[in-house]
Parts: sequence; C-alpha cells; structure tokens
Amino acid sequence: MRRFLFVLLLFAAGQHARAQNAAAQQEIQAPVLRFFDAMAAGAEKAVAAEAAPGFSLLENGKVWNLDSLVNSVSKYKGMGITRINRLDFINTEQSGNLAWVSYYNTADLTYKGRQIIMKWLESALLIREKRQWKIKLLHSTELKPAAAAAKKNRE
Repeated sequence: MRRFLFVLLLFAAGQHARAQNAAAQQEIQAPVLRFFDAMAAGAEKAVAAEAAPGFSLLENGKVWNLDSLVNSVSKYKGMGITRINRLDFINTEQSGNLAWVSYYNTADLTYKGRQIIMKWLESALLIREKRQWKIKLLHSTELKPAAAAAKKNRE
C-alpha cells in the first residue's frame, strides 16, 4: 500500500510540474500571438505594446525596427485586406529573464476576394521586463510553396 501511495505521489508531482511548464510556455508565447493579432488588425499601438525597447525584425535580408515595421503595416490599413495568422509553436525555452520560441507562421490573406496563403519559419527572443514578456528580436524566413520551389530549381 505504501508503494502504491508513493507511486501515486510521484505521478501527481510529475503532472503538476508538466502543468506548470505548459503555463510558463503559454505565458512566453502569448506576446508573440498578441503581436501578430495586432499586426493583422493594423493596431500599431498594440504591436508596439508587445515589443521591447530596441526591437528588431530580421526578414528577407532586411533589418527592421519597430517604426519601420509599424509604417509598413499601416500602409495596408483601409485597403480591405484581411489577415488571419496561425502560429504552430515548435519549441519554447526559458533561462531566467530570457526566453526564445520557434514556430511556423501561416497567414491567410484575403484581398478583393482572392485568398493568398503565406508561410514562414520564425523565431523570437523575448525578455522579461517588470514581470511581462516583451519581444526583443524576431527572425523570419519565408517558406516558398513546394511547386514554386521545384520550378525554380528546374530553371
């Protein structure tokens, strides 16, 4: 009976630790999700609220800061473009006040009745400031559709 209770306690402790880890991962991922939701909505202030001072985005060989990103996003405001992002997290790690995530980002864009699907492999570095996670660095690699990539390889 003691052995059974001991095993049961170990199992319960393991379950509790997994639940705590999942909650910590969700807390780290949340600013990234809010960031992309705000970009899709064209909500510049909400985008900025998720970024740490000195924010950088590395994408397609360019280095963007928060101002250049917000200016780029605001150009599309009022054009009737809808964007829905889906982030599939691959990995979430934390060490003290630093955390990093990697994920696939899929954007479903609709413009004038035409749907476009874009995909990226991305990573983000976050820092904890005043008990809140903020995005310090995003790195994005666009994933080309398989057919387009195959065609390019043949050329």
